[in-house]
Amino acid sequence: MNEGNRSFRRDLANVLARTADLDLESGQPKAAQTGYTRSLAEFQRLQNDDPKDEELQTRQIEVSYNLGTAALAAGDLAGADRIFGKLRDHWEARLKPPQDEDAKFNLTLCLARLGDYQHAAPLAEEVRKYAPADGLNLVKVSCCYALCAAAVKRGKSASQLSVAERDLRKRYEIKALETLRQAIDHGYQDWVFLEGQPDLAPIHALPEFKTLMDQLRAKQKAAAK
Repeated sequence: MNEGNRSFRRDLANVLARTADLDLESGQPKAAQTGYTRSLAEFQRLQNDDPKDEELQTRQIEVSYNLGTAALAAGDLAGADRIFGKLRDHWEARLKPPQDEDAKFNLTLCLARLGDYQHAAPLAEEVRKYAPADGLNLVKVSCCYALCAAAVKRGKSASQLSVAERDLRKRYEIKALETLRQAIDHGYQDWVFLEGQPDLAPIHALPEFKTLMDQLRAKQKAAAK
């Protein structure tokens, strides 16, 4: 594959992934699955031609995660489990010394996506300890807890949850919201990202989340005057 063709293929893969992002954000997970699958296939072809390209490896992991997220949103639990299971194994391997802090965060997300909130929640607190006063790191922790809340309900309707499960889900939602509030207190301001972040989707509909976003927008508007 010549360089011009490689550049075209890389651009195509990125466009397909971005289009799939928009499909997922607009509530069309099946369309997103199709787009992510096509994007991943293009990245894999490029990787086969250049196995040492680390950027391609990173993009494949990112697109795979998004494909799993779309599968969950589409109700394809088996497909999501296959994807997140492979990603879990990848990130667990990266936890061997020297420890990769980013790997622990990504492992936490994958565990929660797999429904394993029992292991994901304690890891979220370990992620917090890396930078407890950093806004972006606190957003990551909030994402972890939001997914833990979703994991409690995974594969069940609200009426099928036990009292203990409903209480646990609520505790994770509260932790996600409290941590997000702390992130904002420590300077995080990108409300557009927060409202469009799929990992925060489990708390997007909560009144407390909407209030936080309104406060953040008002704060930015006042600062701009």
